[in-house]
Amino acid sequence: MKLDDVLSALKVNGGFREAVAPGWEKSMEEFPVGIPSFLCADEYKPIREYCGMKPEADDVLDKLSARIAEKKELLLLAWHCYYQMLKDDKIANFRDWPLFEDELGDLGGAFYLIVALAMVPFIRTKFQELGVPDDVCRDTCGNMRCLSSNYENGYGGMPGVIPQQLYWIRHYIKGEIFRLGRMEYWSRELKLMGKVFRDEKTGRKILFAMDGQKFDKDGFAANPEGPDAPGIWKAEYMEDAKSVTGNPLSAFGHALRDKITLPLNEWKDVLREGSLVLDMHIPAGGNMSPEVCLDSLKRAFDFFGRYLPERKSDVISCRSWIFSPQYEKKLPDSNIAKFMRELYLYPFYAGDRCGFFFAFLREYKNLAEAPRDTSLRRAMLELIDAGEPLRGGGMFIFREDLKHFGTQCYRGTECLL
Repeated sequence: MKLDDVLSALKVNGGFREAVAPGWEKSMEEFPVGIPSFLCADEYKPIREYCGMKPEADDVLDKLSARIAEKKELLLLAWHCYYQMLKDDKIANFRDWPLFEDELGDLGGAFYLIVALAMVPFIRTKFQELGVPDDVCRDTCGNMRCLSSNYENGYGGMPGVIPQQLYWIRHYIKGEIFRLGRMEYWSRELKLMGKVFRDEKTGRKILFAMDGQKFDKDGFAANPEGPDAPGIWKAEYMEDAKSVTGNPLSAFGHALRDKITLPLNEWKDVLREGSLVLDMHIPAGGNMSPEVCLDSLKRAFDFFGRYLPERKSDVISCRSWIFSPQYEKKLPDSNIAKFMRELYLYPFYAGDRCGFFFAFLREYKNLAEAPRDTSLRRAMLELIDAGEPLRGGGMFIFREDLKHFGTQCYRGTECLL
């Protein structure tokens, strides 16, 4: 069946064709006889239970699978989505796929949830091949619950998955990302970051900005491709055999205009672009107390050292809207602010609306319609109302510094600057 005929029958706007089309012919060549097994209750119900989702989701999935079975065009698209997620990989991101409101009504998100759940058997197989314990696999697959929670919060309470978040599950299928306590981690090379130097006597760390990196008057990262507007300045970095000189990045999350020089016979380069780090991702959900966060950090270092030693690192790093110093200032008593004070923060540029989607789980043309039901959402909207950009922020923490967790050890470096 031709894709144009499928989209027309489902009353899907032709603008979606470009997003859906990649790999269509290949998917159709592999279409099985009858109803694909991932759409059958005896397959998705045990998976839903394994992922820790509530039994109430079964009613939604049952209604969806029945609707798909009745409509050939929906069946073909469900298979195409499944096949592309698992086998063909022609579609990098499902961001622009539709929710099929005309055909599915409020079941549109469940269309992507049932595909997401279908990936779990393949995730379990990959984790078993890697020798990863099943409890880690179960916790990782529990992110299906988090993804569904995102959809419920953004689209009115029904279980589902936001199309643009579906791609994330591919990292689990490939055995790249693992949930360890509150956070998820994967081993990857650090990019777009200056060098970190360690005092060989005290263990203190200082991060330098990259040469030519742009900052605004307050030391926050500016658009590297933008014009050199008033207040924009560029960092400098110079290194020779004896010393390094440049603009340091404060552990509070901003750049400093005054350059410093460190002697290389006392300070050692310990982190740089290309270094292997454990990249941290924060799934949706609450409970980010310092104790819970510390437990997850410890688990990450121990897990990679024990089960994937070829991927281990002594540094955990993350870039996220959550680590913008704006939220530490706006929400000083929050758990995330307490966590931030135990990390080395640094600025990075990620546009002027960094994190808005993740906080609200949808876009709003009229911000007056955006809910202000949490302190974080209120803080974000207050920043926008005040004309401030929503910034991104980065962090790192070394394994050797976990013993100092609770003392704000990185902020003690400020006395050197």
